[in-house]
Amino acid sequence: MRASHYPGLAWNKLNLPIDIAGRPVSAKVNAGINLLSSPEAEKGIHMSRLYLLLDELTQGEITPALLQHVLKAFLVSHQGRSDEASIEISGDLLLSRKSLNSNHSGWKAYPLTLSAELRQSFTVTLKVGIPYSSTCPASAALSRHVAGLQFSKDFGNRIDRLPAAEIADWLVEKGMPATPHSQRSWAWVSIRLNPEAKSLPVIELIDYAEVALGQPCKRLSSGATNRLLRWLTVRI
Repeated sequence: MRASHYPGLAWNKLNLPIDIAGRPVSAKVNAGINLLSSPEAEKGIHMSRLYLLLDELTQGEITPALLQHVLKAFLVSHQGRSDEASIEISGDLLLSRKSLNSNHSGWKAYPLTLSAELRQSFTVTLKVGIPYSSTCPASAALSRHVAGLQFSKDFGNRIDRLPAAEIADWLVEKGMPATPHSQRSWAWVSIRLNPEAKSLPVIELIDYAEVALGQPCKRLSSGATNRLLRWLTVRI
């Protein structure tokens, strides 16, 4: 019979310099193994062995193969005591991103968590946070309400048919008496990776997510960028 996997049987929030997708990340690493109900397990767990093995994560770019290698080493170092191991890596990946509507670029931080487990099989999960600009729902509702009041005030007493051109002119001049403001929102994307993958598709995942969102968060302000952002947020 096995004992449960206790969170205490682990090193938590270790600071390690990690290479993810060819970029340095100052990461927090959690590493642990379970404890079996066996005579060997009565000796407990050698946390120092786990710590020393974790240093292998700093020797090259993180890949599923490297994570699996370290997890197997965890179990070999505690043979007869443990049969499950896990590693969790979290940190911010800094990427240079182009401005929305100019030739400039700026740095953007993407929080990520990489979880690897070796139980009956080996699994790797990648979770990434993507910041994006969205319109505040409350301010958007208020803007629509005020626009409706203003329209009723200006045209409520009209009994003739309103020409489309007149309405268009009104919208240009008074159509947004209260401007909705944008806000920073987060989209979290989690995928299970192919254990045989040669690398981590972090940048590709971020690129796909930002295209789907259509609303990246600006890093560098410019007149062109601000005008485009106002146009984009109003459309939401």
